[in-house]
Amino acid sequence: MLYSELKKTEKKEWCQHFITFTIEQLPILIASKDNWKPELNEVTKEALELINAFPIAQAFVKESLYYEDYARRISAMNHYFDQIKIDLADDLKAITETDTEKNKVGRPP
Repeated sequence: MLYSELKKTEKKEWCQHFITFTIEQLPILIASKDNWKPELNEVTKEALELINAFPIAQAFVKESLYYEDYARRISAMNHYFDQIKIDLADDLKAITETDTEKNKVGRPP
């Protein structure tokens, strides 16, 4: 399903998953592109599933899943992640701001 077709709550969940994946898993994939291990295939498929929500990446995802040459495609996949971050800057910023709001300290008004 495309990101643009998601409901507001689904978009928030997708964005949270995207942020978590970008912080925790994507650096592992990028670091291991020269020393590829078969267990990284599942993580790569998860990454492809994430970026498949955007039309700009759908042809790339389809081709990647067909050929299954994931180690060769990490740099290109990282490019799509960067492009999606730019496209979703406002949505991602709204998610991180609401999650990190601080309680006010001091006397009540």
